[in-house]
Amino acid sequence: MRAKVCKRANTPGLGADVARALCVADGSDPEAMIEVGMDLVDEAGGERYHDVVAPAWTTYTSEARRFIAAARAMGLIE
Repeated sequence: MRAKVCKRANTPGLGADVARALCVADGSDPEAMIEVGMDLVDEAGGERYHDVVAPAWTTYTSEARRFIAAARAMGLIE
């Protein structure tokens, strides 16, 4: 029996949806803001570092891309 092919694969945001799902599967809140690095900022008095924050799901984007590529290779999505 052939698996059902997902037609939604080419819609914008699929990678973000998969990344959010992976984040939830790891037990994290995908919309929680987490520190993802530091940035050097020029200010009037000189330079200083500040934290760069982003939603937790953004740390799963490369894994989501690999997951989508594997599903495409298997013919599960178009």
